[in-house]
Amino acid sequence: MKNMKKFASVALVLVMTIALMVPVMAAEAQTGSITVNNAIAGKIFTAYRIFDMTLEGEGENASVAYTINEKWAGFFNAGAAGAGYIVGEQPEGKELNQIVVNGDVKYINITEDNVADFANAAQGYLTTANNGVSATVPENATAVTIKDLPLGYYLVFPESAEGIKEGNGSMCSLTSTVPDNEVVVKSVYPTIKKDGPAIVELGQNVNYTITGKVPDTTGYSDDYKYIVTDTMSDGLTFNADVSNFKVTIDGTEIDITDMLEYTGNGFKLTLDMCDYQEHEGKNIVITYSAVVNENAIDKTNVNAEENKASLTYGHGPEENLDKTPDEIVKTKTITINISKYDMEDEETKLEGATFILRKAGTEEYYVRTGNVVTWGTKDQATSVTTDANGGAAFEGLKDGDYELIETEAPAGYNLLTAPVKVKVTADATVQIEGTATGEPWENAADSTVSIGNSTGAELPSTGGIGTTIFYIVGGALVVGAAILLVTRKRVKVEQ
Repeated sequence: MKNMKKFASVALVLVMTIALMVPVMAAEAQTGSITVNNAIAGKIFTAYRIFDMTLEGEGENASVAYTINEKWAGFFNAGAAGAGYIVGEQPEGKELNQIVVNGDVKYINITEDNVADFANAAQGYLTTANNGVSATVPENATAVTIKDLPLGYYLVFPESAEGIKEGNGSMCSLTSTVPDNEVVVKSVYPTIKKDGPAIVELGQNVNYTITGKVPDTTGYSDDYKYIVTDTMSDGLTFNADVSNFKVTIDGTEIDITDMLEYTGNGFKLTLDMCDYQEHEGKNIVITYSAVVNENAIDKTNVNAEENKASLTYGHGPEENLDKTPDEIVKTKTITINISKYDMEDEETKLEGATFILRKAGTEEYYVRTGNVVTWGTKDQATSVTTDANGGAAFEGLKDGDYELIETEAPAGYNLLTAPVKVKVTADATVQIEGTATGEPWENAADSTVSIGNSTGAELPSTGGIGTTIFYIVGGALVVGAAILLVTRKRVKVEQ
C-alpha cells in the first residue's frame, strides 16, 4: 500500500494496449526509439525489453503477438517477483491484455493500481535480465534518445538513481504503428555536501563535515553502495584514528569498524544503503579532522589548498557505479608580510627592524614552535627581523585583528611609537588601519604591510620617563621665568 501511494504517478502509466492479434501493415517499422526527457547531462538511461512483439502473417492480414522476453522468463516464473503479474484467467470485472506464454493465452495483470509496484519489482531484476540498451545524456542537454530498439514493451531506468519514484523508471511500448515513444523521468540521485573552515592556523586541528541523505533503494534487492572518499591536500595531515571519525544516520552513531579504510592522506567509507532503509530520507553525517601542516603556508595568499570529497553510488560492481562531482573546500592560512622602508625614500629598504605580533586588544602574543602556532605571553613571543630587502613575515594565521609591534628599530632610525593594526578578513584579504586622523582600513597588496621608519631627533614615546622629565624640567623653567619677571618688576617699583 505504501508503494502504491508513493509511486502512483509513474510518467507513463502501464495501461497496456497490447492485443493478441492487431492488424498491421507488413511495411511498418521493425525497430523504434525511446526519447527520455527532463534528464540530467552525463546520466545513463537504459531501456530493458520485458515483452517482445512479433509479426505474424503478411500484408493486410499481418498481426502482432506479444510474448515474454526470454531474459525475463525467470522474473515471471512461479514464486518469482513477477509471478503475480501474469494470470491464467481474466479476473471478473477487469479487462486485462493478453499475452502468449508457452503457447498458451494468458493475461497481463498490470493496472493503474499496481504499475508502480510492478516497476519496482522489475527494477530488482534488471541485472539478472541484463538485456538493456543504454545511452548517456550529452553535455548541456536535457534529453537523450535510445535508438535501434526492437519493438516491444520497455522499462526505461536511470542507472544508479534512487528507487522508483514519480517518473523514475518509466514504462512504454514500441509498436509497428508507433515505433518512437517518449518518457519523462524525474530522477533523484544521491548528493553530498562538505563543510569546513576557509582560513586556518598553522598546527590547528580542523574539523570537517560531510552531509548526505539515506537514498531510497526500493528495487535494488540487497545491494546499493554508498562510498564516500576524501583526499586531503598537502597542507593537511589527516587524523587516521577511528576516535577522530564518526558517522551518524538519523542522529544515531553507527559502527564503521569494517566500513572505513584509510587511503594515504584520506579515507574511503563504504556503506550499503539497503541496510538503513528504515531511515530513508534522513541525514547521513560524517565528521572527521586533520591538522594544518607547514605545506598550508601560503606566502602569496593566492592559491588555497583544495580538499576534495566525492560520493560513488549505485547497484553493481564499483567500477560501474555513478559518481558525484567533487565537493571542494578551500582551506588556507594567511601570512602577514612586512616591508620595512625609509620614510624619506620608499625604495630604500631597511634591515634589522624586529617585530612581535599580538591579537588586537589582548595580551596574547604569536608563538611559533616548529609547525605550530600558539598564543602566549609577551616574554614567549616569537620575533621576526627584517632582512636586507626589508622583509619579514608572520606565517600560519587565520582571520582576526592583529597588532604589529616594533621592538627594535633599524640602526639609525627611530622606534615606532604605536602598534600597526592589521585585519585579516574572512575572505582572506589583509587590511591596514589608517592613521590616527581616522583614515579607513585599506587593503594590503599581496598581504604585505609597508611600514616606514624615520631618522633624526624624536621625543620619547608618550607616557615614557623621558617625557615626564621633559615636562618637569619645562614646567620648572616656566615657573622660574615667571619668578624672575615678578622680581624684576618689584625692583623697578622700589627704585
